[in-house]
Amino acid sequence: MGLEAQIFRRRFREDELLVPAVAEPFLVWIVSGEALLEECDPGSEWHGGVVKAGSFFLTHTDTPYLMRWQAREETPFEVMHLYLDRSLIDRAAVTLGLKAVRCRFRNISIGSDGLISAIMPPLPMSSGSSRARMDCSYKGWPRVSPSTFCVDIRI
Repeated sequence: MGLEAQIFRRRFREDELLVPAVAEPFLVWIVSGEALLEECDPGSEWHGGVVKAGSFFLTHTDTPYLMRWQAREETPFEVMHLYLDRSLIDRAAVTLGLKAVRCRFRNISIGSDGLISAIMPPLPMSSGSSRARMDCSYKGWPRVSPSTFCVDIRI
């Protein structure tokens, strides 16, 4: 596959969302809006901070965790999920002269990076897709509301 992305418009408030374990790394990039966002392992204390357009999370975990947020209502809270296929990571590692089997991502919460912020905005346009409204969910993500829209992008 290589690269798959989805854009979601989220509710302004989510009290508790179970984020499933992921087999391959995935990046969540804040497209628009601002929110106080917190995460925790089930049964532990919440931690987090303010996210805004350009913030990102990189997740590669084999255990589920919880997430909650309260977004400002002036701007839609939209996020892009970018699913990173292992073959794409392996090819990038080889290109950089690294051993693919040794490449492993660490989890990053509320990151900011100029390169990622430069790469992410053009992705929805690179597939030629428009931001059509539809109900959707991805691999068992719970409680996708009718106000959620998503766009599938495959490159």
